[in-house]
Amino acid sequence: MTKIPPRLLNYISLIVHVLAVPAFFLSFVMLYRPTRVVAFLSQQLGDSRLAFNTTMLMCIILIVMAASRGVMYAWKKRLEIRWGQYIIWCMIEVVISSLFCALYMTLMYSGQYPFFSVEGITLAMLIAISVYPYLLLAMLSIILSPAEAYASEDSLIRFHDNTQKLKFIIASTALLYIEADENYIKIIYTEGEQVKTYSLRSSMKAIETLMAKHGLVRCQRSYYINPMHIKALRRDKDGTLYADLNVSNTKAIPVSAMYQKELSDRL
Repeated sequence: MTKIPPRLLNYISLIVHVLAVPAFFLSFVMLYRPTRVVAFLSQQLGDSRLAFNTTMLMCIILIVMAASRGVMYAWKKRLEIRWGQYIIWCMIEVVISSLFCALYMTLMYSGQYPFFSVEGITLAMLIAISVYPYLLLAMLSIILSPAEAYASEDSLIRFHDNTQKLKFIIASTALLYIEADENYIKIIYTEGEQVKTYSLRSSMKAIETLMAKHGLVRCQRSYYINPMHIKALRRDKDGTLYADLNVSNTKAIPVSAMYQKELSDRL
């Protein structure tokens, strides 16, 4: 089962998703005005009731989406989300939204209609309308994602902390370098055009085998570097060797004499 592209879970995409789904719902109802939906939301009391109820349902969907995508963003580095899991997640969002929307409509009409009858209507309504923004956003993420977003299982690096809990998963092509930081390691990687850092409680020794497996090279006591991202090796005026990366906004990585030959052989 293919994993979803990282672009679908970056901060900007999640914000767009949170805003787009409820906005599309409001626009669709008010502009297209499907007969059954209008009758349900206005109860034949006119456009003012329709606009008010539609806006309230939009706010409910917005709150549910914000909470759901917030959880998704918080866990995205610990979970390897695949398309099947993502679809189920989206379905749960719609179901939860429909439950709260049904509760609102039941209260609005003072229990005139049974809750579960209203829930069936709101669920069908949200599924029919929300499918369009969900599909559109998913298709855009696929079209705009780089090839490395679909890295094979063998190219995924799985980082565990010092208790052997899986904490972080990343494609080897996106990893720039790793830096030691006392009892932690800093994983420097790219996400889209941004350079990001993930801190993990582990040691350089603990990840030695993992790094060798995925082609990263020890270039100094405190650094592993990904050779595919090295643009050039250069010496400064003091004779210290550095590796410049082919990604902007990254620092030069120091290279010790004892690791120089191995690194040079990999370039």
